Amino acid sequence: MLLSRLDLSRLKSLRLITGDSLWPEIMAQIETDLRQARINLIAPDSDRNAMRVQTHVLMAVAGTIGGLRVQRLAEVLNTAVHEEGTPTEGLLDLLLQELDQLCRLLALHGADWMTTEMETQ
Repeated sequence: MLLSRLDLSRLKSLRLITGDSLWPEIMAQIETDLRQARINLIAPDSDRNAMRVQTHVLMAVAGTIGGLRVQRLAEVLNTAVHEEGTPTEGLLDLLLQELDQLCRLLALHGADWMTTEMETQ
């Protein structure tokens, strides 16, 4: 289930911090940041340094919203990238799959659904 990809307690905390009026804008920016990190990771000129940068973005953004699988895979890939000579292709593929699922969840349901879902928790 897609919902299992989010720790809603983290989203609740973020919403409390940002407030209702900024919530849709914050969620839209989060989606944009996640998608841009994906684009940058698969860019033809993406190298190990670019992977380090993008995995840091994903660790921060995914962690903030409770996307724990993406956060953890980004951490593992980041560690591998720091170790010169360590293959990253398989890890990158796993990260991209989880990231796609997380982005799909956010795009399908959006800020309004997140609000309703969090209120029922």
